[in-house]
Amino acid sequence: MLDVDPTLWDWYVPVHDRPSGPDAKSPRRRPLFTIFLVVAFVAWAVAGAATAAMLGLPLARIGAVSTPVALLCGVGMHLVWSALVVTRSILRRWGLIAALLVAAAGAACIYLDAGTPLPMLGSPLCLIASTLTTYLSFGVVLSRSSREDGIIDSSFITQVGATSLGSRNADIERLLGALTGAFGHRDGVRVILLPDRVTPRPCAALVRSQVVVIVGRSVRLIAIPPLGADGLEISGTEIVSDGQVYRNVVHDEVQALRRRFGRGSEVHGYVVPTLLSTVPTEIGQAGGVSFGSLTQVLGAIGKGAGPSLDRPNTLFRHRALESMTLLV
Repeated sequence: MLDVDPTLWDWYVPVHDRPSGPDAKSPRRRPLFTIFLVVAFVAWAVAGAATAAMLGLPLARIGAVSTPVALLCGVGMHLVWSALVVTRSILRRWGLIAALLVAAAGAACIYLDAGTPLPMLGSPLCLIASTLTTYLSFGVVLSRSSREDGIIDSSFITQVGATSLGSRNADIERLLGALTGAFGHRDGVRVILLPDRVTPRPCAALVRSQVVVIVGRSVRLIAIPPLGADGLEISGTEIVSDGQVYRNVVHDEVQALRRRFGRGSEVHGYVVPTLLSTVPTEIGQAGGVSFGSLTQVLGAIGKGAGPSLDRPNTLFRHRALESMTLLV
């Protein structure tokens, strides 16, 4: 069931049909977008200067530090807020608390200098200016960076049931070969390898090896469990064998990723059983997870992704990698 025939996909574009070498055209950068980035970076620099003056000079005027050191403190506040935005830490509780504490410290210095509460508004205004200009400059650049690496973006490969690095099994190698043939030349696709897993219960069949395919703004988890040889059956969100019920871990992980992303429609799960006696005629659904041969699964991914195959989204890929820590 891992023999993939690309000719069955109407969306498939062979490698030799895509321009390459000197005839290949690099993606055009729109002049308006370039101008926007330049303006965003200038605004970020201006926001830093405003922060240095508005939050730093009060420190010098109340005699806490000298003027150069005070201005450096103001610049430092701007850079701290910018770092929290670039790392997306400001979206977390501790990052937001850290940003508000720095803003509160700046407001306190302004109050001690001015003696009235109204100028204290300058501190939260500086925070907002730093946050917005950093996002518009660095955030946009991160989300639109070009593709320079191969199809495999990051690897979290472990031996089955172990935590040390080890060799991949034959099924995962064939799966990666099929993914490379289908998506290796498409700009909007990345593949992340996740650890091989086993069920924690004794006498249970190996669960699977798994791969995550990120296409544009969607995450697609592909698992290849050795099901079928010993009578295992998939029943909704559970695996039934010899009268015992085991968790369908693929379903659980898809649900966990959906909760983490907050975009349930952009996270999908696929199971490719490798030991079934008969190949299903079409891909099926059970418990929110799709089941079928590898050809059917890759066909469904390409058809559902559509134009996203050639629209990379680096920022979304980084968010997916961050969420994969739930599974690793």
